[in-house]
Amino acid sequence: MKSLNTFFMKLLNKFKLLNILLFLIVFQITSFELYANKPSITFESEIRQQGLNIAIQKAIQTRRLSEMDRLSKERGSIEEEELAHEIAEYTADYTADETHESSIRNFIEKNFGFSSNDLYCVAPERITKREFVIIDKENALVVKVFPQIPKHYFKIVHELSGHEAFEGLHIKSINLVNFLALGKYSLNGVEYILLGMSYAKGQEIRNYIEEIYDSKDLIIKQKAIHSAKEILQKLGGALGDIHLKGAIRIALPEGYLEAFKVRYSKDVHNFLTEYQERGGEHREKLQIYFENLLSQYNLQTAIFSIFHGDAHLANFLYDKDNDCITVVDSVKSHLSVDSSGLPISNNYVHDIVKIENAIVRKILSHEVNDELINELIEAFHQGYDEKTASLINPLSLNLDKSLLMLKHLASSLKQGGDENKKEYLQRSLEYYEKKLNLKTHQH
Repeated sequence: MKSLNTFFMKLLNKFKLLNILLFLIVFQITSFELYANKPSITFESEIRQQGLNIAIQKAIQTRRLSEMDRLSKERGSIEEEELAHEIAEYTADYTADETHESSIRNFIEKNFGFSSNDLYCVAPERITKREFVIIDKENALVVKVFPQIPKHYFKIVHELSGHEAFEGLHIKSINLVNFLALGKYSLNGVEYILLGMSYAKGQEIRNYIEEIYDSKDLIIKQKAIHSAKEILQKLGGALGDIHLKGAIRIALPEGYLEAFKVRYSKDVHNFLTEYQERGGEHREKLQIYFENLLSQYNLQTAIFSIFHGDAHLANFLYDKDNDCITVVDSVKSHLSVDSSGLPISNNYVHDIVKIENAIVRKILSHEVNDELINELIEAFHQGYDEKTASLINPLSLNLDKSLLMLKHLASSLKQGGDENKKEYLQRSLEYYEKKLNLKTHQH
């Protein structure tokens, strides 16, 4: 099997001009200023030049293509820890008194000149344990705070790198939050890195689907469905722009397909085991279903492209004023490109599958309604297909979609919870059994 390094050297030669252009774009952007002890350090020329994406770059040089998916499971590498420390060294210290809030207020006031009277902490139980978010809605600011503790150093590295991957696409149909300032403070022997950013414009797209159930009036309900379909179509178009922008088609290297099938079969086995242990009665039938599905997958080429990595309906907002989609929380997208911006993964298909699944689960939280689910998913695909044409391979989409459905089928057999939870799990069981060609569950 050819090494990944050899493979990408050939790829880089083939796309040498593209590579040069990407670097020119990168070093021309100077809008992100780090507030540091030395003046006017820019995001692109300083942080990226130091190798913000060093962990991915090393992986490209040393790993085989068939092992790239393991990157998403690796956390807290030595390189990332060292890089996080480097980032912290270049940022000013805003430590004030003995509370998180006082230091965060000091950071906001010194960088933006605002007196923040009403700070809201999202999920305060995360403080000291992992990254947490502070919202200053009055001043349209968000501050994300990253505790520098074991197994969490990589978070700030991925946050900056993932945002940069999207920013480098320069897509007009999407908004990105603006990264505005970096800082740090210390409390109880722990250092925290602060990342100030603009407040995301728009309303979460999941809310537009939820509005379908806000009224029992049929006319109002139909208007809400129409609105949700329009916005999902815009989301499809925006995601299509993202995937298409950096897409390249490559010939799959020797051994790639075999390695993929081994990994996929292992995932199927794990979910089937979970399904059976929870009382599922159709393991053998499901096993045959997935074996037949996998036997049809014999691609010789694949498309690599940037992906979002955490595509669900809360991470995409519709900005009504500007009629466009706002993308947030693109942390995992750094896994889809190398340090020069070239795509290194074909996992972008999972973005599509996760959006579809988010639509399904939002409807299932209220009812089993195949017709409505299909309408909404078709609207999303209409927007996506208008931008990408034949970018998505139907076999790849079906494989990924079926595996995620199997995962949720197993989860739907969980016991416990209140009545609403039990009803939701029952609806999920019925839906996923039907989609995976099993008998409809009997009450």
